[in-house]
Order: sequence, then structure tokens, then C-alpha cells
Amino acid sequence: MKPVRNETKLYFLIALLITTAALISVLLLVCPLDQIRASYDVTQINDVAQTAAENWDAFISGRLQGHEEEILPECVYDYAIITTDNELIYATSSDIPVNIIDAAAAGCINYPVRSFDNADATELLGYMIVPPVNAEVYVKAAASYRLSVVIVMLAVAIILSGIVFYIASRILKPFGKLRDFADEVAHGNLDKPLEMNKGNYFGAFTESFDMMRNELKRSKEREDKLIQSRRDMVAQLSHDIKTPVASIIATSEVLKAKLSDKENINKDKANKEASDKLDVIIEKATQLAALSDELNGITKNEIDKLTVDCETVSSDELQEMIKNSDYNGLIKDFELPDALVLIDRSRMKQVIDNVISNSYKYAGTEIEINVSISSEFLIVRIKDKGPGVKKEELKNICDKYVRGSEAGDKEGAGLGLYTARQLMTAMNGDFQVNSEYGEYFEVMLVIAMDI
Repeated sequence: MKPVRNETKLYFLIALLITTAALISVLLLVCPLDQIRASYDVTQINDVAQTAAENWDAFISGRLQGHEEEILPECVYDYAIITTDNELIYATSSDIPVNIIDAAAAGCINYPVRSFDNADATELLGYMIVPPVNAEVYVKAAASYRLSVVIVMLAVAIILSGIVFYIASRILKPFGKLRDFADEVAHGNLDKPLEMNKGNYFGAFTESFDMMRNELKRSKEREDKLIQSRRDMVAQLSHDIKTPVASIIATSEVLKAKLSDKENINKDKANKEASDKLDVIIEKATQLAALSDELNGITKNEIDKLTVDCETVSSDELQEMIKNSDYNGLIKDFELPDALVLIDRSRMKQVIDNVISNSYKYAGTEIEINVSISSEFLIVRIKDKGPGVKKEELKNICDKYVRGSEAGDKEGAGLGLYTARQLMTAMNGDFQVNSEYGEYFEVMLVIAMDI
């Protein structure tokens, strides 16, 4: 499993912390301490010089000889006190130059010792000579301090790295596994179990997530069985429908043959009308048989897979399709302009049948058909005077399984208009609806022309 992005960032942070601490440590260790010059504590030096000035006469006379350390304040630096004539008064170390010129050459500080008894002027009594602070003692102290800093930095870097590693391994990595597991489930992979590790903070949830996966897997298996059962049932029903449909076609053809017999051919007008009705019965039964064949392997949820095979058809044939769908004779007279359209004959019959049967079922009024040509399309408007559809329902009325509130207890699955729209779109046309609630319902078929 690939580490999640945040986990990778934390591992990079661990490496960065250790590398930074190591680089700083190396720089501290290789830095030449003998070139380091620390700043002096001027306050301590001034205190020593001032005390020496206050007791100058006693120092000069020798009365304080052997008691200098008791009189002079404590100072962290070695120093020497001399007169202006370079005469030594007191020194903490014999290595300190006692000559102003030699002290300056050695890089010492020559701090003046002055008397402030006279408010108007000061008198230079001598000098306090302080050698450079980068002496051996300071270098040793600085080296010890430097080593301590290096050890502390490395310790802090290691501790922080340990904390980061702990967070990455005990929190972020398990969380990444949960996320990857969720992705697998979302993509339908329910066979891969979630690795359980109760030692991390997510351990208590791991088993629950895996139980959820198992339950989802069982639910999917039940759903697949149900879908397969439905397919088998539809296939069986479509097969069983073929027999009565075939009987209807055969019987209708026999009746038509008898009515077309030479002895009865011009007997009366009723025979002619009956023969026309038998033609409609035969056509619809044949169409029903074709749809029954297509039902094999197709369920309601697979209706989007219906295919079309467009060909060039004359508008006269399209007009006949509309008239043949009007078995109740509710369509007013209309004429289609001469044109060639690109349609799938069986699919267009299915669209028209759905629209007309919907009008019969929900309106039952006369049906008006208006035709126009716009650009490369033949537009056929089919309008009834039924109750129509409410405005808030109109935008979804062509969706799958959607029925208007006026449908009441009338039979239907909410697939007629949806199927019609899908088929018209597949034939490179369009299917639109319009309605004024309580006044009319109109369907507009936008049919591609062969230009």
C-alpha cells in the first residue's frame, strides 16, 4: 500500500530535522574557538577599578598588602592594577603584562583608574589591565558549552523525530489504510478485507469497518440475485407473450384473407373498414412481438441500453405511423410537408405509440397535430386538451419512474415519456414537453431530416 501524502511529508520532516541538527552540530564543532572574542562585563571591571581608586592611598602605602582579595570585588577575569609609572599594585596572575605598551601589544584592555574626589576634575591614578578573554580557560569553557549545545540539539532532534514517527506510524498510516479501504469499497471491491491491528488508535474501528464490508458484500450479492431473478422473469414473460401474440397475428391474417375473398371484396363498406382494422391489429401485434423479443435480457433499469438504427424515411410514412397509432380516432386531420427524415422505424413507432397512448390514458380528448420545419429538423407538436401537468412537476415529468400528480390510480410505471425522450435523443433529435395546468399538454418531437 502506498503511503498517504501526509505520511510522506512527516517522514520528510523527520529527515529534515535530523539533517538540520547534524549540520548545525558539525558547524559548531569545526568553528575555531581561538578566534572567538567574547564581550567583557564592563560592570565588573568598573567595580574593581572604582574600589581600587577608593583605596588607592592604602594600596600605594602597602597597608593592604596581602588583603587585596578582601577589599577588591570578585571578578571573573584575571587583571592587574598598575600606576601611571607602570608600577605593579596588584595582579591576579603573574602572566599579565604590567607595562602599558606591552599590554596594548598583547591585546589587553587598559582600563583607567581615576579618582573622583574632586567634582570639577578627575585624576588618573593608574590602569587596570585585563588580558584578552580568548584565553585557554575561556576556550575550554566554550568548548564544553559547545559540546553541550550539540548534544542537546541532537537529543531534541531525535525526540522530535520519534514523536513524528509515532504519529505517522500509529495514526496517519492506519488512517491511510482506512481511506484506501473506503476507496476500494466505493469502487465496488468488496472482496479485499481490511487488515486488523488493534494496537493503533483506529484498531477499535477496524473490525467494524470490515463487518460493514461483509454486510455490503452480502447485500450486493442479494441485489445481484434479485436482478438476475427479475431478468429471468422478464425473459420468461416475453417468451410466454409470443404465443398469444402469434395467435392474434395468425387469426387476424385469416380473417383478412376471408374478407379479401373475391366473393366478398366489394360486398359492402363494412368489410372494407373491418379489413383496415385487421391491418392495424396485425401491425400492432407484430410490433408487440418485436418488443417482446427485445425484453429478453432487458429490465427497467436497463432501458438506457435500447439501441437505434436510423435510416431515411419519407414524411408520408411518418404520417401513416401517427394515424395507425390513433386506433380511437381522436387525432384531427393533419398533413406533414414532403420531407425525408432520419429515424429508426420501430423506435419511432414506439415513441408515437407512447405519446398517443399517454394522451388516451390521461386526457381522452381530441388531439391536435401541428407541423413545422426549423433548420434541419421536422418539428411535430402533439397536443391534447387534458388536465396537463403542474408547473413544478413539468421539468421532471420525463425522468425515469416519474408520474404527474394527476395520474391518480391509472396504471403506469413512469417510463413512457422517459423512453420516448431517450429514443428521440438516440435518433439525433429531441423530445420536449409543455403544459398549462388544467388546459392542455403538448409534446414536441424534433426529428432530424435527411438534407
